[in-house]
Amino acid sequence: MNRRDMLKYAGTGTAASLLGVTNTPEAQAQGGTLNAIWVHGTAVEAEDLGALNGIQRVGWGTLFRGKSKAFTWFHISIPTPVVINDVRPKLERIFVFYKTNGASIRNVHVYDGPRIIKAFDDLRLEGDRSGNIVPANTWTFDRPMTLGFSLGLSLGVQFAVGFDSAVTTEILFTAAGADFRLKSAGPILQEVIKDPTGKNIPGLKKQ
Repeated sequence: MNRRDMLKYAGTGTAASLLGVTNTPEAQAQGGTLNAIWVHGTAVEAEDLGALNGIQRVGWGTLFRGKSKAFTWFHISIPTPVVINDVRPKLERIFVFYKTNGASIRNVHVYDGPRIIKAFDDLRLEGDRSGNIVPANTWTFDRPMTLGFSLGLSLGVQFAVGFDSAVTTEILFTAAGADFRLKSAGPILQEVIKDPTGKNIPGLKKQ
C-alpha cells in the first residue's frame, strides 16, 4: 500500500477531539476537574506477531495486516496519573480510535498493572472510528475506578476469512485515551517555621 492509499485509508480529521478539556459543564456538574490523557496509534503493540502478515507504522497511526481467520490481542499502555497532589484521580472512560477492513474488535479489557479491572466482551466493532469520539470507540464505567499502578488496554481482534487473495484484512489504530476526574484535596494549610534567629521562614504545605 503506497502513501497516497494510506492517507485515503486513514481518512480526514484523525486529530480531531484528541485534546482533553477541563472545566466543562459536565466536569462542573460532577465535581472536580476532568483530565484527559492520550497516546498516539504508533504506541499500539501486537501480542502474536504470527497472526499478522505485516505491520506499517506511519505518521497517523499503526496499520496491522492480519492473516485469514487469525485472532490476536493488541495492547496499549496509557500514562497514568496515579497520584496528583496527594489525591488519586478516578478513571471514568476510555477511548480507542480505529478503522477496520475485514476485521472486528471482539474484546476490550482494562488493566490496572497486572490486574484486570473491567472486561467488555462479545463485541463486534467494525468500520471507521478513527477520527472523532463516538459511542463505538468509547467505554464508560458506571462506577469510576481508582487505579493503584498503571492503565493498560487490551483489544481482542478477529480477522475475517479472505476468500479472495486480493482481499486484505487490516486494522488501523490512530489514538487511544482515558478520562480521569480529580477531586479537590481540600484547603492547604501553611505551617510557619522559625529559624534559629527567630525570623519566620516559609514552611511546608500540609493537607
